[in-house]
Amino acid sequence: MQYYAILLLLAYSCIMTDSAVSKTTHQQLLDTRRVDITPDQIMVACDDPVWAGKTALQPQDHRVLTRDFFTFGNFGNCEFLELTELNITDITEDAFSAVPELRYFYLTDNKIPRLTRAMLNNMNPEMWTLSLSNNSLFHVENRAFSHLKTLNNLRLDHNDLRNLTGNTLYGLQDLILLDLSYTNVLLIPGLFQYTPNLIFLKLEGNSFQGFTRNLWEGISIRELDLAHANITELEREMWDGLELLSKLKLEGNNIKTLRAHIFYGLNSLAFVYLENCNIHYIHARAFEGTPELWYVFLGANPLTKMDGNMLGDTDHLRRVRIYFDWESMKCKPEICWIHGKMQSGEVETTLTWNPETKCKNLNMTVMDYFVNECKI
Repeated sequence: MQYYAILLLLAYSCIMTDSAVSKTTHQQLLDTRRVDITPDQIMVACDDPVWAGKTALQPQDHRVLTRDFFTFGNFGNCEFLELTELNITDITEDAFSAVPELRYFYLTDNKIPRLTRAMLNNMNPEMWTLSLSNNSLFHVENRAFSHLKTLNNLRLDHNDLRNLTGNTLYGLQDLILLDLSYTNVLLIPGLFQYTPNLIFLKLEGNSFQGFTRNLWEGISIRELDLAHANITELEREMWDGLELLSKLKLEGNNIKTLRAHIFYGLNSLAFVYLENCNIHYIHARAFEGTPELWYVFLGANPLTKMDGNMLGDTDHLRRVRIYFDWESMKCKPEICWIHGKMQSGEVETTLTWNPETKCKNLNMTVMDYFVNECKI
């Protein structure tokens, strides 16, 4: 709301649409239905050097985005444009030729079913951000984005993209962030072969039955989101090619067991998120081979057993901080190993700065339970 308020204030001083223009000047901006627009419904504000535009149209049943929309809307100089919740169902091939300066484009929460090369070839080739989140996409033509060679940020989440191929992302050599969350995407070989500079990859909410070898070859991902991805078992081969990965999100999977050396080879891994993964058992050497590890998040897991020192024997792993969600862990003998690790200095937990944390099932603090009930 604050963002749009700022746009509205700017519009009074920099409005590009004359207040005396009649309603009929902005008719049929979307070609399947007559839509009357008044100047106060199209806010185009200038905050040098970036232009910003936001439509206030009410959703209709069916709309096609056309060149006339941008022409009559006077969006020709916009660098930023957001068209959300307008029930846009299609885009004409020449639509984007009317916005040659556009660099940040948000077409989220519409009903667009397909993307073709012809549609995107008229976009500004120096586009930086393109968001098509939460549409009805099920078909993206091979090399559809090949014209957008400077694109940094591509968001395609919450669509049905199970038919992506190895050539879909062709030409996106400058892509830094790719969001394919909740898209039913299949991790096929070569899917990321044309995105060598990809750093942030979001794959949350998909259902992965396995990971092919060399999937990550040639890319330099630093942050990988595999939360809620129906992963039931971790394999060392999953991480081949991810030597630069620093943050790994795995929460909400059904992993149950962390086996020995399961993260081996993740030489840059600093943060690993394993909350709510139904983990019961952690092997003594589960985290060996991760020399930069700093934080391990293990909240909301029914941990009952950990063999020996899960942080290995190397000195650098003694600085690791492990976070448990005490609201989900009852005070019982199975958690006494945590106290032992705290006393040895191998583990820092949230109890360190909140010693009054109560047991979920007993009328005492967790620290009192450790001291009085655990025999270390």
